[in-house]
Amino acid sequence: MSEKRRKTSEVSSTRVDEGFRIYLSPCPSGGNHDWTHEKDSVEVRTQGHVRINHCTKCKAESNTPLSI
Repeated sequence: MSEKRRKTSEVSSTRVDEGFRIYLSPCPSGGNHDWTHEKDSVEVRTQGHVRINHCTKCKAESNTPLSI
């Protein structure tokens, strides 16, 4: 599974750490959060042909089919 980590305050820069989380501005629920706490993030993982986005702040999830 390929996953990355991105801080919302620096949308243009990408940071890769252990855990490989991606930080996104918009949450899967459509709301915008204050992402000041480092553990708050949107985790992105793949399962089969689906990308699953999970917000650790409000627990919202969204599924996106991967295009071929």
